[in-house]
Amino acid sequence: MNPEVSVIVPVYNVEEYLRECIDSILSQTLKDIEVILVDDGSPDGCAKIIDEYAAKDPRIIAIHQENAGPGPARNRGISSASGEFIAFMDPDDLYPSRETLEHLYNAAKTSGCNIAGGRLWLFLDGDDPKNGFELPVHTNFPYYGIVDYRDFQSPYAFYCYIYNRTFVCENKLSFPPLRRFQDPVFFVKAMIAAKEFVAINEIAYFYRVDHKAVDWLGNGAKKLSDHIKGCTEVLRLANENHLSRLAMLTASDVLGLVKSQNPPFDSIPRELTNALIAEAGILCHKKYSRRLRRCFGVGLVGFIERVRHICKRLIRI
Repeated sequence: MNPEVSVIVPVYNVEEYLRECIDSILSQTLKDIEVILVDDGSPDGCAKIIDEYAAKDPRIIAIHQENAGPGPARNRGISSASGEFIAFMDPDDLYPSRETLEHLYNAAKTSGCNIAGGRLWLFLDGDDPKNGFELPVHTNFPYYGIVDYRDFQSPYAFYCYIYNRTFVCENKLSFPPLRRFQDPVFFVKAMIAAKEFVAINEIAYFYRVDHKAVDWLGNGAKKLSDHIKGCTEVLRLANENHLSRLAMLTASDVLGLVKSQNPPFDSIPRELTNALIAEAGILCHKKYSRRLRRCFGVGLVGFIERVRHICKRLIRI
């Protein structure tokens, strides 16, 4: 008989946190689970830890592969999973209670929804996780129970949810091979396909912050470039499906990031720049455009010019 939930964990260079993460999963009251640990070519002692746990607990599946990034590692986990539902966890994070998976699973089964989720809680590395805080933009549900995704439209916090595995496979959902912003692409496609999900009124995920810095401009600005590619894909999905709040959140994300980095390079493909300008132009006629333009302190014409100015810095003219 297949397990109720498969928890997929891509693992890379997190030796300091990995045991705590795995213990958090294994301590769940929902015991009929499998834990798929994908060693993504980690250079530290993670591979040894994974094999150690797999030798002790038959519910653990240890997979080792060459480094390909978190997206391909999660895809490898999806292809290896046999659970009724799939959950994702980053290897330096935790579940907030022993009942988290049980509550999510019961909510999904009772509601008949393909996706079930709860709220996100952030905590500083080294602090007691319970002393953390919520970031409402990530999981600020409009109401609890069965939620129409059009009433929510967040692209964030995919790890706060579980997903019916058959639904994922039938809709051919996977993570793109991007080093950044690959999870919102998966999440938005899943939500658009599902149309609705069930939201529970509790914290479903502890996310550790302030322990790793992102080098956006290193290695030819690969991470910044991938982030922009991911945002552009979500913007395309938002406009195709008339999700104006999703477009506002994503455009604000990418423009704010590019503005903060002020990158001195010209490696972003022209087609991506043109797509971003086009999406921003469409966005300016949407319900939330005034709020976004206000974030940048410009009017309608100024907003378009700001987008063009930022993007032109990123392409070879």
